Amino acid sequence: MDPSNTTYSSLARELANRSLMAVVLESTIAFLMLFLGFSGNVLVCLAVCRNPALRTSCNYLIVSLAITDVAMMLCCSPFSLVVVITGRMIFPDLLCQAQAYMILAFASISLVTLTQATIYRYLKVVHPARCFNIQTVRLVITLTWILFLFFPSVYFFSEKAMFYPGELYCFIRIEEMSKVLVLTATLIFSVIPLSIITFCYSMVFAKVRKHKQNTRKNIHASTRRPQASHFSPEEARVTMILVAVVIGFVICWTPVFCVRLLSFYKVSLPRKVHLMSTAFAAMSSCVNPFIYGVLNRDFKNEFKKILARFSCRSVVVAPACDQHP
Repeated sequence: MDPSNTTYSSLARELANRSLMAVVLESTIAFLMLFLGFSGNVLVCLAVCRNPALRTSCNYLIVSLAITDVAMMLCCSPFSLVVVITGRMIFPDLLCQAQAYMILAFASISLVTLTQATIYRYLKVVHPARCFNIQTVRLVITLTWILFLFFPSVYFFSEKAMFYPGELYCFIRIEEMSKVLVLTATLIFSVIPLSIITFCYSMVFAKVRKHKQNTRKNIHASTRRPQASHFSPEEARVTMILVAVVIGFVICWTPVFCVRLLSFYKVSLPRKVHLMSTAFAAMSSCVNPFIYGVLNRDFKNEFKKILARFSCRSVVVAPACDQHP
């Protein structure tokens, strides 16, 4: 989207000329999402740090996801919040380039980490003998961060990012890329990861279905006790949590992907559509802690302990937390 483009100019005018009610509403929503995304994911990291029972291979991948969301909230969202409040981009071009770099880096790390978590669940359930140990998981996480913090730096130093007034953030000038490059990026960052995720979970659920059928046959046969299986109810719960996280990620980032793709093909969209795509992207950082809290009993209990301890320390009158009925 060229700054001289009519659509760009129209979106910039709409941003600058909003009513006071619209400014207050958009600013409040942006602040709430920033607060929920940051505090919720910090809570996830604290829960794993405090409780040794939560320090599993799968949860290390969950913590990596949480850290990307915390980083996104700290490094990217504050710039957009200021833009929402002021109605224009007031930051220098260097910070605009930095925001575009960080959005690309952290979004890439999130998608790759989700794919890794899916592969881990696939191996854990379908091929348990080949499953990664905790040291391998830590190494994979470290290499992922190093690689995907380095890879987008090419765009940062080439200064190919610009401010998008509809979305309220800076991003790569996708409109200036060749169709081959856009299609390649689409293949690498959406088609391939989602294909891997779909295949892995299809195999996992096929294994679950087969396990249930075998269990029923053993029960109906009324012979000896059914043989122990590596697939437990806890494994099923963990799998469902990761499926929910993947679904949440896809739902939240699909609007962003579609809007960027339509912009590449010079399709004009109303400001509300651009704004909703940004809101969905921010929401992706907020939903995961709620998923863990609802579907995982251990996380839920640890969240309660942390919040109870924090609320007790925040009370001005000290005896209120220590007093017994």
